[in-house]
Amino acid sequence: MTDSLLLQLVVLLALTATGLALFERLRLPAIAGFLVAGAVAGPGGFGIVDEPDSVRALAELGVVFLLFEIGFELPLERVRRLWRMALLAGGAQMLVTGGVVAGIGLALGLDGSQAFVLAAVVAMSSTALVMRILGERGQLHAPQGQLALSILVFQDLSIVPLLLALPLIQGHGGGGKELVLSLLQVVAALVAVFAVVRFAVPRLLTGGARRRSSDLFSLMALFVVLGSAYFAEQVGLTLAVGAFLAGLAAGDSPYSSQMFSEVIPLRGVLLGIFFTAVGMLFEPSVVTNHAAELLLYLGAATI
Repeated sequence: MTDSLLLQLVVLLALTATGLALFERLRLPAIAGFLVAGAVAGPGGFGIVDEPDSVRALAELGVVFLLFEIGFELPLERVRRLWRMALLAGGAQMLVTGGVVAGIGLALGLDGSQAFVLAAVVAMSSTALVMRILGERGQLHAPQGQLALSILVFQDLSIVPLLLALPLIQGHGGGGKELVLSLLQVVAALVAVFAVVRFAVPRLLTGGARRRSSDLFSLMALFVVLGSAYFAEQVGLTLAVGAFLAGLAAGDSPYSSQMFSEVIPLRGVLLGIFFTAVGMLFEPSVVTNHAAELLLYLGAATI
């Protein structure tokens, strides 16, 4: 680790703690404090951290641990019900939202590919942001929390097909057959990842626990979370989906309580860094140059 990266991590931790303390004192959402702290310190602010990309990969681990925790606390029977809800609610949300946005884009003069990209972006949600808000309100296990989770999982699974569909929309792809094949690949990857983590995770945790070494078990717990996320990404899914499936598998292990106490404390710190890093993307010039479009988008999103 270079001195520059270490310094930026130290600054990020200080900013994250400052934003959290200040906004909690004002009784405002902690996420807003993280975002404001990142905007102030980023390239668009005072430039205290001028290379946020170098720490964003580390910050994204917060999302991985968050999705692991969510999967960890869900019984498999409830997950079976969630998949039905995900297909119905998630599919309806993306089709309706995307269709409306694409129609508006076409009416404003955008071509087909531009309208498609705009619709796909607007139809997506931030898993970290939504889950953090629901967690703070104690609504993760409420009906609305389960509905939100099912939609978010569907959106994560839709990322790869949407990216593969873009060349087809632009006329550079091989036709609808390629898109169908990509959908089948996503389903196959999902089944493969779940089968692997379902088989391997409990055995890894059992093997680590039988050695009666707390250090070894801690390492095995981190390996399970990060290894599952990495494996999912390599087969075409997202880090978040891999962590979620690992959480489902770990929840059935007899050593689940011990694993929970090992890895979950890291989640809060990494999520704080994640939102602070997101705040560093703020560019004042973009706001001033596109104020009308921004107000229009905010108004449409609020309705």
